[in-house]
Amino acid sequence: MSDSDALQQQLGALRKAYANQLCGKVEQVREIWDGIVHGDGDLQMLKTMHRLSHNLVGSGATFGFTAVSEKAKKLEQLLKGLVAQPTTFTEAMQEKVQQALQVLEAATQHSLQAAPQLSRYAPAVASRLSADEVRLVYVVDDDNYVADDLALQIGYFGYHVQVFSSLSGLEQAVLQAPPAAI
Repeated sequence: MSDSDALQQQLGALRKAYANQLCGKVEQVREIWDGIVHGDGDLQMLKTMHRLSHNLVGSGATFGFTAVSEKAKKLEQLLKGLVAQPTTFTEAMQEKVQQALQVLEAATQHSLQAAPQLSRYAPAVASRLSADEVRLVYVVDDDNYVADDLALQIGYFGYHVQVFSSLSGLEQAVLQAPPAAI
């Protein structure tokens, strides 16, 4: 088996693992929304829901679930407005978010049903890189969840990613091994 074939197998396995987790990710967004609507939520929960929706936008596109990514983007945009101006949390806005979430849930179900047929079309960007061309990328973010999610997505495209939660170790790492990007 060639390196390219092995890499394609790994990418397929990553895509399958993502597909297996996708319903849970969308259900988590739903649970937060239900809590907010029923009065158990606060601005922090709304921010969490926004972050999770944002992550679905990127990870959905990365793993070939473009419909999920597109629908999550619409939800993310609504939530971004609510986070920026919580006073806009009106009944009409609640209905818009509810509809966007339902559309995201439907797109997720449809995408997962179509996933077996799509697996052979997984993004092939990483296959264009030879083993000698793997590039180093440093990710710096104080939110470990966001940093790890970003690292996973970047790594999917054949990059070696090192995560830093602060700038303290970054300078030394740059001196030892200059990255392609930070």
